Amino acid sequence: MSTKTTFKRVALVAVAAMGLGMVSTVSANAAAYTGTVAYSGFSVTGAYAGTGTTAGTQVVGGTATLTWTVTGVDVSAAAASVATISTTGVGTITSASVDGDGTTATHDPSISAAGNATAVSAATGLTFPNTTIQWNGAYGNTGIAAGETEVVTFTVTSTVAGTQTFTSTLLNSSGTPIATKTATITWGAATSTALSTTNSYLSVQNTTCVAAGASHAADVVAAYAQEDGVATATAKVCAYVRDASGNLMSNGTAYITVDKGTLNAYSSTVTDGVLATAITWTANAAYPGSAKVTITVVDAASNVGTLSQTFAWLGGTPATLALANSYYSSAAGGTMQTVYTTNVATDGGKLRALLLTYKDANGNVISGHGDANLAWTIDSSGTATAPTARTSDSLGATVAMASSASRFLISGGDLVSVDCSASSSYEKLTITAWSKNSAAAWISSNSVDYYCASGTVATVSVTPAATTVAKAGNTTVNVEAKDANGYPVPDGTSVSLTATNGSAINTPVTTTTNGKFSTAAVFSASSGDSQSVVSATAGKITASSTITVGSGEDTAAADAAAEATDAANAATDAANAAAEAADAATAAAQDAADAVAALSAQVSTMISALKAQLTSLTNLVIKIQKKVKA
Repeated sequence: MSTKTTFKRVALVAVAAMGLGMVSTVSANAAAYTGTVAYSGFSVTGAYAGTGTTAGTQVVGGTATLTWTVTGVDVSAAAASVATISTTGVGTITSASVDGDGTTATHDPSISAAGNATAVSAATGLTFPNTTIQWNGAYGNTGIAAGETEVVTFTVTSTVAGTQTFTSTLLNSSGTPIATKTATITWGAATSTALSTTNSYLSVQNTTCVAAGASHAADVVAAYAQEDGVATATAKVCAYVRDASGNLMSNGTAYITVDKGTLNAYSSTVTDGVLATAITWTANAAYPGSAKVTITVVDAASNVGTLSQTFAWLGGTPATLALANSYYSSAAGGTMQTVYTTNVATDGGKLRALLLTYKDANGNVISGHGDANLAWTIDSSGTATAPTARTSDSLGATVAMASSASRFLISGGDLVSVDCSASSSYEKLTITAWSKNSAAAWISSNSVDYYCASGTVATVSVTPAATTVAKAGNTTVNVEAKDANGYPVPDGTSVSLTATNGSAINTPVTTTTNGKFSTAAVFSASSGDSQSVVSATAGKITASSTITVGSGEDTAAADAAAEATDAANAATDAANAAAEAADAATAAAQDAADAVAALSAQVSTMISALKAQLTSLTNLVIKIQKKVKA
């Protein structure tokens, strides 16, 4: 293809972040390109975090690099493939360089300032802050052969925090988009890149440090599998270093110290969030018990962060045992719930319910893993008689160390699982741990209670810390949920909370521990006087309690009610007056009716008298007529 008499043109536009439009050019007589195009798009090749991906992170004031790659373009003089590239958001392009196949110089495309027809050798490189960059694939009048890889490398920077987005659209010779790729650089303050103790994890593992996971939680799960296998007093110190955004630190230096034992090295670079140097920690047999590891990490922006963790060496003989609840209740005869603690993952699906603390004669916390003398007394409420020491009368529930493998201790005690899945009925377990001291005598821990309960909620109660709260004030609310046996419902049971009349609950949905909230919900009162009803629903059961806010009376409503009463009274008075007027009118009408009746009777009498007189007169006239005739 390099010997063709015609050439192709590929125009590439890179637009600065401050709102400049994208520009691309296509030959007027362009024909479709041939061959297969592998459009890789962008890759972050240099940043604080995200190298090798399309999402990088860098410190404000620093620089980041990205490459844009397309492979397999095969065009003639009458054909051109075009790509447009723009950058939006914060940040600017400080430079761009190009390379064709990386081997044949005559095939390398060139770059120039917008509107500048003069081709510039790619070897020199160009800097165009906030300007358009053109990429001409016809450099040397030879074009770029099919199968060659064409690369543009961008260097960018930003003086402010924010997100910079690169967008590239590949067009065919007709100008129709056929593929779009994007990449982002997140620019943050230098302190945002510092080690985060919340997102980072320090571990001691048996043979080698496992790779980091996709998140902090994944780091913990992956590391635990190796922690569980530590069976000697020589182990690896492993760190998973993440910043506040959860990014694995891609560069920095870690300095490691221990207060007991020795290390093979006391510093290491941090690459992709882990220590690049294998750090071996060897115990000193003179002091079994706890020992502390500290890692101080300095990142590329000179931020300093510290991780520390106290571990317990294997070995030692217990002088005392102490047992404490981490959890209190799980479902009998059902599937065990999955619980993650701060430092460890699940163990075979069993709930890590209790914490057993071994201490030697000097008060050192030691690990009980692998203790052949460990035994349990399990006294079930479902059995009438108490079991003998170090035996169980449970209805199927079992208690065991959370793992059979020995390891370094990372939680201040050994985790103990309680498995209720085989319980044939609901039961309350009273659990005691046993082991032997240096004199081979049995020693016991204190006893704790654990419930294999029903998952069906039978009763709920709501208890506010205060039943009267000032307007806009706060109080706490707790809830207790029990099964039909009066046992706390399984830990993790969901409870929803509501409050009426403008008041609110800070955690509308909370889960239970020992049938209650481990941290009480916060009730935030309304700004007006009212009675607020706080309701809690667990399963199908709802209960409520009333909290008086201010005086408890809604003054606005009271005022409205008073006004309504006054209006009603006025309406009543008006109705009474109307009734009295109606009565008067009725009386007057009655009087008028009586007068009319009397007058009518009088008229009737007068008419009757007149009729009588007319009759007499008529008779008299008749008599006179008769006499005259006679």
